[in-house]
Amino acid sequence: MSNEILNAPLTYTLEQLSDIESIKQLMARYWWYMDNKDWKAWRSVFTDDLKFLAGDHEVVTDSADAMVEMISGGLEEVVTAHQGHQTMIEFTGPNTAKGTWMLNDNLKMADGHIAKGFGYYVDDYEKGQDGRWRIKVIRLTYFISPE
Repeated sequence: MSNEILNAPLTYTLEQLSDIESIKQLMARYWWYMDNKDWKAWRSVFTDDLKFLAGDHEVVTDSADAMVEMISGGLEEVVTAHQGHQTMIEFTGPNTAKGTWMLNDNLKMADGHIAKGFGYYVDDYEKGQDGRWRIKVIRLTYFISPE
């Protein structure tokens, strides 16, 4: 993880504070929709050209539709509870931002086994023409992977 985001300015304009809250709400919806398996709503939090990178940041999917198909198929029989916290958001342009989130996820497998994971997301966000922020790039790294 780069320390760039740790050096982001600590003063913001009112518009930036509003955008930070919008990005926080976006990520809350990301986890809520996933945990509730509302895949149509979950798709709405992504740009069409979403990239999902995992582990050593190898590309896993290169579109929002591919991401939804992969995750919905893998989690259909799994009960999940995701928590994102310790949020850091940095603006990288007038309509772009980068966010870092610590992750705690709990998964109850179909056989009853409970798996817990700990890691972090480093995401890129883009504000669309409609004024809504969406996730453009997801980089997911686990310290401890769910087993």
